[in-house]
Amino acid sequence: IALSLNNVGNWFFVTGQTTQALQCHRQALEFFEAARDEQSMAQTRAHLGMANLHHGDQIAAYEEYRHAIRLFRKLDDKHDLIPALIGACHTCYDETDFIPPQSRMESQQMALEALELARQVGWASYEAFAEWDIALGLAQCGLFGDALVHANAMFRIATEIEDPQRISGAYYALGYSYLLM
Repeated sequence: IALSLNNVGNWFFVTGQTTQALQCHRQALEFFEAARDEQSMAQTRAHLGMANLHHGDQIAAYEEYRHAIRLFRKLDDKHDLIPALIGACHTCYDETDFIPPQSRMESQQMALEALELARQVGWASYEAFAEWDIALGLAQCGLFGDALVHANAMFRIATEIEDPQRISGAYYALGYSYLLM
């Protein structure tokens, strides 16, 4: 039931129905907590992080990602830790935030950790994704030269693996950096 709830929650998420996605993921989390299934709890917390982020609640998103990160570290699950670290970084890079849940330095450290882990496990798509987070964070701090280095690294990786989503992200990071300049 809990796995089905997460699948339905993901369907609601990709169709833009974040309220329903959050409800499904919260119900799934209750089942996994009752069963003390830490792996599934961590994955569900990551789903909740993403759903909260797209629902507009960056503080709740960061808290869910923080729980997921703690569990993934405990379980030594590097593959699931990488996107959770990157997701937690997203909660801080929006210039419209009045109270970011973490400092930009913490976000940069998480993105750098995700980048290193992605390189260790040979996961090029998430290496590119981590480069994206690093580029955005550096651009927001006014470190445009470094931001462009990371955005270009993302573009190089994305074109090598022929990933249209990551290529688009690289163009976004480059454009965002130039816009802020």
